[in-house]
Amino acid sequence: MQKVEWDEFRLGDLFEVGTGSLLSNNELTSGKIARISAKSENNGILGYFDTEDITSARHFENFITVNFFGTDGGIFYHPYMASIEMKVHTLKIPNKEFTLKTGSFIVSALKKSLTQFE
Repeated sequence: MQKVEWDEFRLGDLFEVGTGSLLSNNELTSGKIARISAKSENNGILGYFDTEDITSARHFENFITVNFFGTDGGIFYHPYMASIEMKVHTLKIPNKEFTLKTGSFIVSALKKSLTQFE
């Protein structure tokens, strides 16, 4: 890592930034798709629901989440498809796929850099 040139960047310059959607509890029925919330534990997983046929649900696969309260540890890598709550941002690298190593590295770097806002 010593031969790497480091610099400061805005997240929007490096990542495609997305956001989740608001679904009512009535729309959420038990299923197999993880629903990612602004929780700081359990990778932000609220539960598993059947959201594929809900047109307002937003689904992402192989991405990083940063909840709106990102300083409390709510930054996670998700290699699987998931439905995202409204108070959560998603990050993907344009034209690239995360691996477990790159996803974990970026999550670690984001957690460290966002501690300045605590």
